[in-house]
Amino acid sequence: MFRWLRTLLLTLIFALAGAAAGRAWAEQRRRAEEGEPDLLDEGPAAAVDIALAQPTAQELVPGLVAAMRVRDRPWSFLHIPPWLAAFAVNFLVTSMGGSLVEILERAGFSAPHEPDTALVIDDVPGGGEGAPVPPDPPGEGFTPFEE
Repeated sequence: MFRWLRTLLLTLIFALAGAAAGRAWAEQRRRAEEGEPDLLDEGPAAAVDIALAQPTAQELVPGLVAAMRVRDRPWSFLHIPPWLAAFAVNFLVTSMGGSLVEILERAGFSAPHEPDTALVIDDVPGGGEGAPVPPDPPGEGFTPFEE
């Protein structure tokens, strides 16, 4: 029982650490792209931001799912501990999740784009915007329900 509890606790801790490290990595990459100074150049007090260390539940789920699946086939042949899977998956998803489209475009894959033509409706029934639209008259052979 205590081994299972210890594994669960380690998995949760490493899932949180992976998501926090992924957020810090993404922030560092964003700063480098914008030409701002690095997190570590501003001193040790500025490097630790509380907002970076608070991952959301959406960032934790992929790592926890990966941790639960490491004992299933075919992953069980790799003998990866659940805590390591939780850390690695959360780090990768959190750090690369927002820029996945950019990475795919750089690799040569095209992202889906919106069509070049837009749908334009010139004639609005009822006299314009916000005006009530009269219902269509019943067709031939229409009989309403009798109550």
